[in-house]
Amino acid sequence: MQEQLVEWLKGQEYWKRNNGWDHVIIAGDPNALYRVVDRVKTAVLLVSDFGRLRPDQGSLVKDVIIPYSHRISSYPGDFGVQERKTLLFFMGNRYRKEGGKIRDLLFQILEKEEDVIIKCRTKSRENRRAASRGMHTSKFCLNPAGNTPSACRLFDSIVSLCVPVIVSDIFVESTAALKPGYLVSLLRKVPAEKIIKFQKAMKEVKRYYDYADPNGTVNEI
Repeated sequence: MQEQLVEWLKGQEYWKRNNGWDHVIIAGDPNALYRVVDRVKTAVLLVSDFGRLRPDQGSLVKDVIIPYSHRISSYPGDFGVQERKTLLFFMGNRYRKEGGKIRDLLFQILEKEEDVIIKCRTKSRENRRAASRGMHTSKFCLNPAGNTPSACRLFDSIVSLCVPVIVSDIFVESTAALKPGYLVSLLRKVPAEKIIKFQKAMKEVKRYYDYADPNGTVNEI
């Protein structure tokens, strides 16, 4: 279908006029147009990041970075920790990049912790509702690597006011996070006042990641 779309597009008078330079293409998902991006790279691309684009395909000079469309319903309540009984939450694929080595080890380490919910799930409406409930009632949300640096789960965490725990050598090092007891011990030491401070910061910026907010993502783009 991607090839058919490009064939149709390149046959249009308006594309031919400037070889697509005056066109804007929304490609928010990392897999969007991945087969044909070389053929439409002259247009302005709206992308989630440059994780799967070469320097000759996308750049900050020409293109615009947009947030993922979050899949979890936005948290309607205020900041606070009393209603968030779960310390750490994750619901997603157990095996992902590079055979899922990091995720599988995180599952093994965390699934026996009392105040941690970590579940493998498939995409369905019911599981999406369960993920919303989980994120809305947890203090922290685990964010292991996804398809690209800006995984959808990060934006889900922000609109849920669930403090994201990014497992990355820049933030929480993978080697440290994989030590039994290290991650939960680290999170349990975070005082409620600091969690609320993080939540307030997320609430201030969450409109930028919400396509439904009239003063949100679409307005900023």
